[in-house]
Amino acid sequence: MLPNAKTTLQSCGRSLEKAGSYDDATPAGAFDRFLSLFTVFNQLYSYLCPRPKGHDRDQATKDFPRRVGPDRVLAALTDRGRSGDLQTLANLIRPGGSFFLISDDSNGEPDQKANLELYKRLGSRCVRTKVKAVLEVLYFVRCNMVHGSKALDKVQIEFVRPATRCLERVVRDGMSFVNENPLEQELISIVRSVTVPFATLPPHAKEAFMN
Repeated sequence: MLPNAKTTLQSCGRSLEKAGSYDDATPAGAFDRFLSLFTVFNQLYSYLCPRPKGHDRDQATKDFPRRVGPDRVLAALTDRGRSGDLQTLANLIRPGGSFFLISDDSNGEPDQKANLELYKRLGSRCVRTKVKAVLEVLYFVRCNMVHGSKALDKVQIEFVRPATRCLERVVRDGMSFVNENPLEQELISIVRSVTVPFATLPPHAKEAFMN
């Protein structure tokens, strides 16, 4: 069955409405708001960039910006004077900053090298590199909430709030993109472009097709 833009957008809309019901003044509310918005993001990149299971991170950080366009994603994040949140996130994970996102799997301690590399890519002048880094930050935030041991405390709100604003801009623009570019119409166009007209098939091929 072809993916359906209408049902995808309806589902995204319900999750977006749920996200708006949480009060991010509290740690629990801030975390729940972010996770609800990430549910929308997951629905969008799963629809736009279908892959076998096990490639979730690549769908979110590589396939989604490639499909939507890195320039468009960056514009959603920064247009109308909204680039301050990106700078805030970068400042918080810079060397000597108060946050780290990536841990060493062997001991649970901050992976200084990986965090520094992510920080540098956030400041890249290459749009593709910068956008991928931003989406990785959002993905790591989600992973830390769901799988990690980050405590629900007021200090975490300092990072979660700007991350949530960035995520909401990405998903709202992503929903607009789906509305403007329904995947099923693109698939139909591709099929039509490669399909041989039935009338031009030889008799044996027509018979095989009908059977």
